[in-house]
Amino acid sequence: MVDENAEYPTGKGERPRTLEALDGEGERRFSPSVSRNRGILREAFLDNVRGPASVLEIGSGTGEHGVFIAEGREDISWTFSEFSEEALSGIAAWIAHSGRADLHGPYQLDASQDDWGEAVESRSFDVLFSANVVHISPFSVLEGIFAGAGRLLKAGGKLTFYGPFARDGFMVDSNQAFDADLKRRDAGWGVRDLERDLIPLADKAGLKLTIAAEMPKNNFFLVFQQD
Repeated sequence: MVDENAEYPTGKGERPRTLEALDGEGERRFSPSVSRNRGILREAFLDNVRGPASVLEIGSGTGEHGVFIAEGREDISWTFSEFSEEALSGIAAWIAHSGRADLHGPYQLDASQDDWGEAVESRSFDVLFSANVVHISPFSVLEGIFAGAGRLLKAGGKLTFYGPFARDGFMVDSNQAFDADLKRRDAGWGVRDLERDLIPLADKAGLKLTIAAEMPKNNFFLVFQQD
């Protein structure tokens, strides 16, 4: 598995949302990897989320993914959240640029915490979505996302992930190198294992894996659903 962001350096001091060098246009920021994967990701998302849906995105990054996916259907309401305070203005610019009233936020959210604050405000969601986040975050973020899904998803709701994942201890050579580089940057980062890391957390949250679709660049689109 080769991560789309692997070639980009990162600094220390704040947990980053992306390893990329971003371009800008005013307040909006543009991610090279989003320009490459947004079409296939939107297709995978919309194929697996049918009918009206309220979505909470964990780690919205530049905001491009959420806006682009929501543009694919008028019956999707999307709430943006991001750990990095620095990224919020760029996400807000994308929301404003879209002109849609059903795009909400962005809210600053640390998924590793029990209290998700203004992003949720006692609401429930049909879908929680997270793309290219859990391998560049502490493991506590992955734990927190599953716990949050258990609290916030409506009956039959879905937790969806996009990104690189290992399968029961197996990673291709290129992904092993990427995993080692992530851990060199931060010992708490790393490519997560679907069977060994995610499924046990899903079981605790009352979720079952329903989709593990292989995507280009050795990424996966994963869907966990409420029992």
